Amino acid sequence: MKQNREEKRRRNLVLIMGGIIILSMIVSIFAVYVDNASQDSLRYGSQDFKITDNGYLTKINGTAMAFYYYPAELERINISAATIQKMHDSTFYVFLFSPNASSDDLAFIDVMRYDLSTQLNKQIYFAKTTDSENYPGLPVLSCANASKEALFFVIDTNTSTADTRISDPSPTENPYCITMQARLKELLALKDRLVYTNYGIMK
Repeated sequence: MKQNREEKRRRNLVLIMGGIIILSMIVSIFAVYVDNASQDSLRYGSQDFKITDNGYLTKINGTAMAFYYYPAELERINISAATIQKMHDSTFYVFLFSPNASSDDLAFIDVMRYDLSTQLNKQIYFAKTTDSENYPGLPVLSCANASKEALFFVIDTNTSTADTRISDPSPTENPYCITMQARLKELLALKDRLVYTNYGIMK
């Protein structure tokens, strides 16, 4: 009788220990899953992002798009409600840049130009701010050509990398000519901010 009780106690102990081991394994697997999910994916508002070796991947209107920055990283760059409204009201965008900017800045502007032309859902045009042998196929335009239908963005690299901004025109300037100030990789931050705003992912 005593032996049966001892055997039953051992059996119960084995069952309890087995249950503890199985529970700890389940908890460990769940913890690993949550940790991997937090490392590999992010959510900004209603938008899901996947972290890749090259940046952030998301789907916009069913199309996969890659970005250099996560939206939360770009909240430091303000875009006014007035500019956002002009973006919605415009028919197309025109991006102006100096063909005589530094070669390093121009390299990033070329990346911007490619990304903008493939990611935005509006007609996109590019132009030079001054005549130059560089970019011979581009016209020379200025803010005087901007209008409600043709919203202009002037890419200004005459600034420090710490002074990245998108600025509204002054009261005396053409209201449909927006200035984008940045240098080097920060130019890509401006590009991402503009595309996110264009689709309403960022306000």
